[in-house]
Amino acid sequence: MIELIDVHKSFGKKQVLRGVNLRIPAGECLVILGRSGAGKSVLLKHIVGLIQPDRGRVIVEGVDINRIPESKLYKIRKNIGFVFQGSALFDSMSVFDNVALPLVEEGLLDESEIRRRVMEVLELVELQEALNLMPSELSGGMRKRVAIARALVAQPKYVLYDEPTTDIDPITSERINDLIIELNTDVGVTSVVVTHDIHSTLRIADRIVLLSGGIIKVDVKREHVWEVDDPEFQEFIKVFKMLKNIE
Repeated sequence: MIELIDVHKSFGKKQVLRGVNLRIPAGECLVILGRSGAGKSVLLKHIVGLIQPDRGRVIVEGVDINRIPESKLYKIRKNIGFVFQGSALFDSMSVFDNVALPLVEEGLLDESEIRRRVMEVLELVELQEALNLMPSELSGGMRKRVAIARALVAQPKYVLYDEPTTDIDPITSERINDLIIELNTDVGVTSVVVTHDIHSTLRIADRIVLLSGGIIKVDVKREHVWEVDDPEFQEFIKVFKMLKNIE
């Protein structure tokens, strides 16, 4: 279980989060929907402790992560994979070395086991043939999939995705959506996905929340999205209906 309780966050005079309350049960695929600038990425970074709230609590498996020493926070972070919006690959390192990095830093496995784990996740994202390529040689979609492989290599319980389908082609977007679904349903990974992509949202989500005005305005199971009467949420649904009509 991940839980945010009355989380507030400001940057200078700009108040981004104004009292977020959110529970994420184990095994769920939760999508945090919202417009650009709504604070979705800020909320996501609170969950992994990259940002601390000005007020409120962030609870991961019963532990308030803002009230523990860095050494204990590190142990909790090992259970959380994070896929950054820009992939955040190291340009000077090969695909293999980028994916292996979390295991190398941990220093608990021998080289053969590290290679086995890296090849396992590269196969999962269909990039096993790209292990010796450099990030500059990859397309945007390939970079996203390498970032997902790196997030998975330490076998986390939770994976947080920041705009996983932004700036990539529709075919690759669908492959990433399928991968998120597979990890959630077949492997049991708890997924938290930040996006403004309503098509991806309705493909992958068990539950959808709308972040707007610094608070959670809508919290709904996917099968009940058509019943939500919030005007902003309905704007996202209208976009989806328009796209389906074009198809």
